[in-house]
Amino acid sequence: MRQSSMVASTQAKRDMIVVRRIVIVVFILMVAGIPCIALELMSPFTDVTIPFFYRITTITVDIGMFVLSLMLVYVTPQLKEILCRIVKRDQVVPWNTHQLPVA
Repeated sequence: MRQSSMVASTQAKRDMIVVRRIVIVVFILMVAGIPCIALELMSPFTDVTIPFFYRITTITVDIGMFVLSLMLVYVTPQLKEILCRIVKRDQVVPWNTHQLPVA
């Protein structure tokens, strides 16, 4: 009986982590789309936004994709581990740590 409650607790924690990661990704996508929606709602009423609409939309989408690519490292633990190993491997370590006596 105790074993099944521990398994259920572990599964609940894992599910909560997955749900949190999904919510973060969806939130980033929604935030990236807010300027596009605002400009779409403004464009019928004003003609000022029409020349800049595509530029602002492109910049917003580009920034959103950049943030999502950074979030990929946070969301995927295996990828995070691989990047940490690569960074640690590229560190410079001295070969000779012993100093010769000065004569």
